[in-house]
Formats: sequence, structure tokens, C-alpha cells
Amino acid sequence: MRVGVEERVARPRLLGAGVRCADVVLVGTPHADPEQARALDALLDAHPDALVVCLGWPAGPGDLPRARRIVFTYGDARPNAEALADLLTGA
Repeated sequence: MRVGVEERVARPRLLGAGVRCADVVLVGTPHADPEQARALDALLDAHPDALVVCLGWPAGPGDLPRARRIVFTYGDARPNAEALADLLTGA
């Protein structure tokens, strides 16, 4: 099932009070996709300390100026995802 960006951004509000969401936000290339950039901004408004994982290729160091914590994987291939999982879990 595909879920539109707007629904994904709204979903944390639908989960109810006291539910922690958006500890980790996965994005592709928000600098190249205005819809993705708006969705990321909305999530960072609600969760400014969320870790943003950029699976795409960054265009430059200022790509995600609002993100406080960023990991760039430089691609979304399996080895990149495994390295990310190791980083996040301390493996």
C-alpha cells in the first residue's frame, strides 16, 4: 500500500498524545524534491531533534539546514542500509 506524503506527515498527529514518533526520518533527496522538503520541514517542526537519514546523494553541506542530526548514506543499496543499521544499533 502506498501512502501519500501528506498522510505520512499527518500520521504522527493521528497516533495520539504521548506517542513518540519521528526519532529517525528517512529521506531521499529533499533538496531536489519540493514535496519531500515540505514533508521533512513539517516533521522537523514537530520533532526538531529527530535524526535525519539522507539516503540520496547530497548536493552540498547546506542541503538540510534545519536538521540538527544528519547521517548521509550516499545511496540506498543494501550495504549502505546495513552500515546504517550497524551505526544506529551500535553493532
